[in-house]
Amino acid sequence: MTQTNKIAVGFGLGVVSLWDAITTIYGTHTIAGDSTIQYVISVGLGVGLAIVMLRTLPILTNPKEDFFSVSVKGVWFLALLYDLYTAYIGNFNLLLSSVNDTPKIIIAIGLTIFTCYAPIYLSKIVFDTEEE
Repeated sequence: MTQTNKIAVGFGLGVVSLWDAITTIYGTHTIAGDSTIQYVISVGLGVGLAIVMLRTLPILTNPKEDFFSVSVKGVWFLALLYDLYTAYIGNFNLLLSSVNDTPKIIIAIGLTIFTCYAPIYLSKIVFDTEEE
């Protein structure tokens, strides 16, 4: 991939990754509640989760097998599951309203997979130094 293409794809994935962080903040807020501390927790978890997802490649390709490296990989997997759940809530409520018919659920699942994959692929573009 040329440098120009990497920049263009990286910009697009960055925008989608930002949307992923927004849906994670919204989904966490929906789960946690409406007080000030829940807002702070929602933003903190959303930003923290975005950072973890953007660091996917260094986390998963770490060759060390010590307890810390293996546990970070486990935490990454839990963060991915949490990201999928909260992004689904955010995409469904913010983009598709709360009508529970099958096509909207399928669309929300597709959007969620796409938005959750964006920071993972952005991590590959940013941290993968090998030429293809």
